[in-house]
Amino acid sequence: MLPVAIGLLCYPAMRGIGAAGINFVLAITVGLLAFLLVDMSQEALEMSAASAALFQGPLLVLLAGTASFVLLMAIGRWRGAPAGLALSFYIALGIGLHNSGEGLAIGAAFAAGSAGFGTFLVLGFAMHNLTEGIGIAAPILKARPPLWSFAALTLLAGGPAVVGLWIGSLAYAPLWIALFLGIGEGAIVQVIVEVTLYMTRTGNSRGTLLSIPVIAGFLLGVAFMYVTAAVIKIKSIR
Repeated sequence: MLPVAIGLLCYPAMRGIGAAGINFVLAITVGLLAFLLVDMSQEALEMSAASAALFQGPLLVLLAGTASFVLLMAIGRWRGAPAGLALSFYIALGIGLHNSGEGLAIGAAFAAGSAGFGTFLVLGFAMHNLTEGIGIAAPILKARPPLWSFAALTLLAGGPAVVGLWIGSLAYAPLWIALFLGIGEGAIVQVIVEVTLYMTRTGNSRGTLLSIPVIAGFLLGVAFMYVTAAVIKIKSIR
């Protein structure tokens, strides 16, 4: 949870970056979430393939993701389109569900006796979470949220990794991991949709999404997550 908290601590420094800067940071959020979505989908399919054929793993992942997306969209739109602190909480929720999968991997590595690999996974995922904390803070740059909300956002985004680590150290069932990753996929898609719509509402619709700050932010978010993920995979091969 510490890297998420450090990312959120960038909030005061980002408050004066202006409308273009806010869109840049929001686009970074979309970019890193898009990468996490692809990464989670690949891992979920791998886990589902390792489960018993009776459970129809790939279909189960698809159904779990669709149900998660529809449910979260319905909850999020219950009182109108989310913005500000509410949108930050949805981003933290989507990231938290993804981080639970990372925790499962770390717990399984330590349970298998690979302490060195598990430690490196912790460091690699910490690099991920630092950028995620910045993305969580983006929707509240124009607001002055109470201090407790920062603690709650940190717990929501980072806490599931702790729970996942604990579960992964005790039991590692491919089916349950695939199911949970599928739920996380739906949550991340919901966040991507809401953040994109938020940028169009606060900007010039199509012009905002095709602006240089948004495109640059999106590519930077994807690139950063790709590089840190590559470092983790290189270590796993070794």
